[in-house]
Amino acid sequence: MNRVKDHQIRKFNPGAFQSDEEVIEQFKVRHHELQTVLEILDDNIEAPSCQHTLILGPRGQGKTMLLARTAAELRSNERFSEGLLSVRFMEESQEIFNMADFWLEALFHLARECQQFDPQLGHELNIRHSVLSKKWGSDSLEDLARNAVLDVADQLDRKLVLMIENLQSLFEDVDESFGWKLRKVLQTEPQIILVGSAIKRFEGLDNAKHPFFELFWIIDLKPLDTIECQQLWTMLSGQDISEREIRPLEILTGGSPRLLVIVASFAKHKSMRQLMEELVSLIDEHTDYFRGNLEVLSKTERRVFLAVMDLWQPSTPSEISNRARMGIRTVSTMLGRLVNRQVVTVEGGGRKRRYVAAERLYSIYYKLRRNRDEAAVVQNLIRFMSVFYTEAEQTEVFSALFEEMAESEVIREALYRAMIEDPEIAEKLVTIAASNGPREISHREDLRLAEMLVTSFDKGDFAKVIQTVDKELSSGVLQLRESTIAGAMLMKAAAYWGREDLAFALFTVSEFINRWGSAESPVLQQLTAGALVIKSQVLQAQGQVELALSTLEVVIERFSFARTSGLQVMVSFAFMLKIMTLYMADESTPDVVFPVVEEGIAFIKTTAHTELSDSRRLFLQKNLAEMLMLKGDILHTQGKIEFAKAAFEEVVDRFGNVENLELRTLSTRALINKADLQINNGNIQDALFAYDEIIQHLSKFAEHEKTELTWRALRGRTKVLLIQGDLPGAVDSFQSLYGILDPNSEAKIRVIVNIAINLVAAGVAPHTLLEILSSSDVREDALRPVIVALRQEAGETVRAPKEILEVASDIREDIQEQRKCLIKEEEIESSLPQSK
Repeated sequence: MNRVKDHQIRKFNPGAFQSDEEVIEQFKVRHHELQTVLEILDDNIEAPSCQHTLILGPRGQGKTMLLARTAAELRSNERFSEGLLSVRFMEESQEIFNMADFWLEALFHLARECQQFDPQLGHELNIRHSVLSKKWGSDSLEDLARNAVLDVADQLDRKLVLMIENLQSLFEDVDESFGWKLRKVLQTEPQIILVGSAIKRFEGLDNAKHPFFELFWIIDLKPLDTIECQQLWTMLSGQDISEREIRPLEILTGGSPRLLVIVASFAKHKSMRQLMEELVSLIDEHTDYFRGNLEVLSKTERRVFLAVMDLWQPSTPSEISNRARMGIRTVSTMLGRLVNRQVVTVEGGGRKRRYVAAERLYSIYYKLRRNRDEAAVVQNLIRFMSVFYTEAEQTEVFSALFEEMAESEVIREALYRAMIEDPEIAEKLVTIAASNGPREISHREDLRLAEMLVTSFDKGDFAKVIQTVDKELSSGVLQLRESTIAGAMLMKAAAYWGREDLAFALFTVSEFINRWGSAESPVLQQLTAGALVIKSQVLQAQGQVELALSTLEVVIERFSFARTSGLQVMVSFAFMLKIMTLYMADESTPDVVFPVVEEGIAFIKTTAHTELSDSRRLFLQKNLAEMLMLKGDILHTQGKIEFAKAAFEEVVDRFGNVENLELRTLSTRALINKADLQINNGNIQDALFAYDEIIQHLSKFAEHEKTELTWRALRGRTKVLLIQGDLPGAVDSFQSLYGILDPNSEAKIRVIVNIAINLVAAGVAPHTLLEILSSSDVREDALRPVIVALRQEAGETVRAPKEILEVASDIREDIQEQRKCLIKEEEIESSLPQSK
């Protein structure tokens, strides 16, 4: 296989600024579909009524290229050029809202088409379009514009082939009469032929009550098969390859022409970073499309489909069942439905069945969007390269990756993952790395030891970590790198810390710092920062707070100006630990903590321009959000309400629309804090609006994600309604709050009791609250004293244990005191001068 020739391939706009000859030359697949379109158009030339065509296919499957190739044929083929004239609309017809807009747009593009063979006619049509556009307020504009288009068809004695893309979007934006008016024209005006495209079937195609029912001849674009992938790749690369060679590429791209073009670009330039940039751009363009297709699936179907996407490779029902955390029978049923929906394809049969996303772009989309894991995408691309390229080409390709690895943490992490997962890939990479001289890539023994330690540590088997380090490092058999030995020692210190063996943890980490603490290697510096962080935590646990703080200060002062992302993360972590340590110090105050919070925020913001892996970027984002929340809390305690509000607003602005649950939760907490500030500031109505908005926003959360946040929002909302004197609203809100009460939380029980006291004091009938509080046996038991108090307030004689009666008596006294306060407030208000 040779590398790719310099073809001007259009990934996103085929045919744009290209001659008909170029389009025809580059059209190497979809010949059967092209022939179908041309046969329909040929039949239409002499027909008294025309057959209209709709091309269906996901984005990137070649719809635009097929239309461009059809237009080229209509211009270059004498049979077609004498009877038909193509009129290609732009890809997104965003100016069309009614039929007048439609005909004006048709006239505009018709003028451009005529300009190519009759400049004078094209000029006249441009003038006519300009004149008609100025009549936008006229009721006759639709008729005038339509007649202008039909006049050209009559004048040229040619039928007009209107080529319109993304019909599904066009029909969503137009007025109600548009569809029926267009259908009438298409059925009664033989001069007009419509050839459209859409990314999916839309409702009007299959509903007899809609105007486009049975109007179109449907052409479905399926993924390219092996032969078609082979033909397209030959055009892109300039050299034939076998079906066996093209098969891995077909699997990688799922037969998507656009993905084939993008991967061909990588084959030409051998730049993984460039390939990832193009894939990310492609995902950004298609995000709405992906989301729309996911939303039409049922909850259970979606869960199985997400598992298929995450697995990426063709997978067994058992593998998908484990990934989806669902029973195998349910998964098998859902897979059958997904195959019928054509979003999943099945390979093989019987026990050899393997399922995979019909569009591989879905898997890339999911990997990039789920915690933005670019390394997972690169890892899968590396797998593909190890199969697709010959040994000689692998040396060339992976050598280029090693060059990029030095500057890209994503590629570095992906290479490590691929090596750990696949011994054959590891063997290839180590061999290539050795042939190219020393590179920053682990030897197999380094990887094996690291994997053993990480696996044991993640399982909490700290004794195994300590035992493994002592055994492997003392034997002297392994030829390990210095950074691997240092990393193993640090894992040993962390293991001692994990099992709370403070003395040995401090001894081991001190030994590490003595040996490697002054090293200049970026890897050893990062490990040193980790060692200092562990040391600070051990010292704090021993009660040596000042020493713990000074150790963290060393991390901050020494590594704050480092540009490697690992050290930036460690410095950020040191700031967080310093803040928490200060808060736990006996003499610490918010004024002491605040400068550290400000410094930490400033530091994290300066890291935004550096290249970070997704996990590290997420870590810094969480730290930033937590520091901003803390800043708002401190400013609130200092009475600086507007500044506190700004801190909370920054959290919302930065993280309000992210997908990560922890950041989304912090953002919602910030919204609640901001609403709480509105109450303190006297902006009661604004606070109520904010709480309602928050509760609506929380409806998008999963049930287990939102309980605590909903509790806080409902608590604030109930308080606001009480202040406003809206007792029915307050009671409803109280009922919702009570519905999510944790009966084991004393703090929340106190909230319920206090609100109940205020409601009764404000005039709510005790029986109204008794009905609410008696709706749950579990919660009722926790609130027995307040229930007794309410029954007594209602005039009942209640028999209960003495201690409950005593608490109920205290609650009734609180109700009386609150009533007196409310009466006094009313008297004060009534004595004030009334404004005229």
